[in-house]
Order: sequence, then structure tokens, then C-alpha cells
Amino acid sequence: MCIRDRLVNATNENTAMIYTTDLGEKLQQELAIAKDHKVPLLLDDAAGIPPADNAKLYAKMGIDLYCFSGGKGLCGPQCSGLLLGRKDLIESALMNCNPREGAICRPMKVGKEEVIGCLTSLETWLKMDEKKLYADWNGRVDRIRKLVETVPGVKTDIYIPEDGNRYPTLRVSWDCLLYTSRCV
Repeated sequence: MCIRDRLVNATNENTAMIYTTDLGEKLQQELAIAKDHKVPLLLDDAAGIPPADNAKLYAKMGIDLYCFSGGKGLCGPQCSGLLLGRKDLIESALMNCNPREGAICRPMKVGKEEVIGCLTSLETWLKMDEKKLYADWNGRVDRIRKLVETVPGVKTDIYIPEDGNRYPTLRVSWDCLLYTSRCV
């Protein structure tokens, strides 16, 4: 049975919410299932910024609730994050905050400093020239790539992951036999 069928079969009148970290086509399928069953969908895209437009994209897609880590791509405080989406669901989440957090949610408390730091990070991202930023990142990764490729038998590839941190990433591979024979 495929994942989509398992999700459809698992979703019923007792389902409170569907949680996912999937993106792309899988996310579209899960969102359709959630809408068909009238169940809210929570997307955890912790490293979803950059691009900053994801903060608007998920609302346009009709995702009920979505979150980003403050300490990953947003470059804000490590123990912060953003929870965006439907007002009623955010208000429900706020019921786990001061003064109602009790013993269970106390470990998840975010201080005022982190809230302001995360807000400042988001505001910075929304004003940033992302084309310039990506050009700077690509320049740095390319400089490293050129240095690494001076080693005999080493090959590199620059790519941007689709399912996590969306930064230019350097993949390095090498001919293990070439180096094994030198060590013997």
C-alpha cells in the first residue's frame, strides 16, 4: 500500500490534525487529503527560509498551519521559530503559553528576547535582496569547490537541496581506490 493510501485510510473522524515535513508533490497530495477529510494540516518546514517567500507561499496554498525554525535559515535565535496560518489554530497553540503553560509546556517556553530576535530576522529576510545573497553564497561555494578539486581523484557538484536547507551545497566524492593504494 502506498503512503498516500495509508494516509487516506488512517484519517477518520478521530483525526485532529495531519503533520508533515514533506514538500513538493507529496505535500500537495497530503494537503488534498486533509482538505477532503476537513482535517487541518501542519507543515513543519523548519529550514524553509530561504526563500523568504515561503512565508507567503504556504498561505496561498491553503496550508492550515506551518512553522519555520528561527535558528536555521532564518538566522535568528536558535530556540525560536515562527508559527503561521489559520487564526483559530494559532490561538489554540497559544493556549500552551504563559500563563497557562503548566509543567508540560514549560520546557518549550520562548523568551521575549528570542521572540524579538526572530521577528527581526524575519523582517530582515523580507527586505533582503535574495538574488545578491544567493550570488554571494554561490561564489563562496564555488571558491571552495575549485580548491577541493585540486586534489587528484576528487570530484564535486554544487546543488540546492529541495527537502531541507535551501543553500548552495557542495557534494564531494573521490576515488577511494586511488587513496587506498597510496596508504598501503
